[in-house]
Amino acid sequence: MDSQSVYRFSEICFIKAKTIVDDCLQHTLLADIVTGKLSSQLFQQFSSQDVLFLDKFSRAYCELALRCENFETFHKLLLLAKNTAEERQQLATLFPNRTLPTGATNTYIRFLQTNLRKSWSPYACMAALVPCMKLYAYIGEQKWKEFLELNLDSTTHPPYQWWIKFYSSEHFQQATRIAEELLDNCETEYLDEAQQTYIQAMYFEKQFFDNSLLPLHENLHTKED
Repeated sequence: MDSQSVYRFSEICFIKAKTIVDDCLQHTLLADIVTGKLSSQLFQQFSSQDVLFLDKFSRAYCELALRCENFETFHKLLLLAKNTAEERQQLATLFPNRTLPTGATNTYIRFLQTNLRKSWSPYACMAALVPCMKLYAYIGEQKWKEFLELNLDSTTHPPYQWWIKFYSSEHFQQATRIAEELLDNCETEYLDEAQQTYIQAMYFEKQFFDNSLLPLHENLHTKED
């Protein structure tokens, strides 16, 4: 890592996963969210699956907090858990209809839980959590710029504007920076495997987007990896 020492570990991971990130950024799902072309049914399906995932995601932060001996890190993990729980609740309020997890959602959740069961430090385990936040923060920033450049009329484009604004907000960006700072404390012995975990998590994000465009009846029968 000497030649890359100018970068923080979280930055190195993001650079390594950039090909997947760029694929996500150009994804049809996100393009249609920006223009408002995505059907309300598909957006609800996408958001409902997000609710299911965020439930496990917020609990993961709590689990790591309980394993943490450093109080400052403990406090940061609880803050992230609180923010994620609030994000989940906002989506659940807007989309109250219960649904079953798709194959992609189940695969991602199982991956998350498998990594939490490892005897890694909380800092190393952040490699499975940070990609989700970093990707949405990055997408939020880029897609909000795109939204403004398209000069879309916000009065006739209410369905998804709030979604883009939420992930581009300073509140979410700050939470992402806190998560990345925790990952930056990853111990040397975990760096290589943590980097692979980061990349794999980013792949599951893309798979999550891909499956969100499938009809629900087909999606529920998608084979899990």
